Amino acid sequence: MNNKHSIYYKYSAEESVRLHYGLVILNCVVFGGGTIAALWLFVFRESWIYLIFASFCILLYFILRRVPADALGGVLYIDCDTVKMKDICYIIENKVKVEQAKIIWRMLRGQASSFISGCEQESFELLQTCKKYKMSVGYEIFYLSLCMRHYARTEEWENYQEIKEKLYNLIMSQELSSKQRQVYERYMKANEAGEKYRTGEFEEARNLYQELLDETKSNMLIKVLIHKQLYEIDMKEGNHESAKQHLIFVAQNGGTTYMAEEAKLLIKNA
Repeated sequence: MNNKHSIYYKYSAEESVRLHYGLVILNCVVFGGGTIAALWLFVFRESWIYLIFASFCILLYFILRRVPADALGGVLYIDCDTVKMKDICYIIENKVKVEQAKIIWRMLRGQASSFISGCEQESFELLQTCKKYKMSVGYEIFYLSLCMRHYARTEEWENYQEIKEKLYNLIMSQELSSKQRQVYERYMKANEAGEKYRTGEFEEARNLYQELLDETKSNMLIKVLIHKQLYEIDMKEGNHESAKQHLIFVAQNGGTTYMAEEAKLLIKNA
């Protein structure tokens, strides 16, 4: 059972949004305090205390600046609460006034929807509304990866292959940090594992999925997806006891995803 939860685990979507904006405001206050102290020091050549305060605030800002986004992502990636994440993204998207800034929240809403039973088409339609916006490279990679997943689920292999080629070319053309490269390499390994499974190369697929499982630390959603695939492989090979253990993991940790619903139903009917 998943004993690790996001900081928003006990809160509703509305409460989570308020907490999120509270963290954003805190970061702005910290950065503003450091900037004012630094300007004061520059203009008036005041005491070294201002330098220490400015340095502390700016250092704290750089430590905390990713916390609001990372913490909010935990609703989906740690809690696997797709329904709450979809509602959170909808609320924030409607709060954002700049049309271009809505795009990431719409894509995140589309991603969350894609894991809710019966919402695959709704998810894809949401993604299609993002095409009219000019995207940064990071957003475009995210968008293409979501489209690729949709085509894999709906078994539209021609579209899948076209998007895959475009996505991989885009990734390979970028100068990436070591962390970004690691993330994208894992993503490509997951795609390779899925393709091995579809062509009946179960042992190769299992090995790749196991590597991904060993590399994945806190992203419970990815773990659930991998265990779901390992269940499928075990069932194909007749390893029913091992398959059952993977299914139990998905049921216990899959939150409100369609994978958890399917797993619970399979366990109930076993």
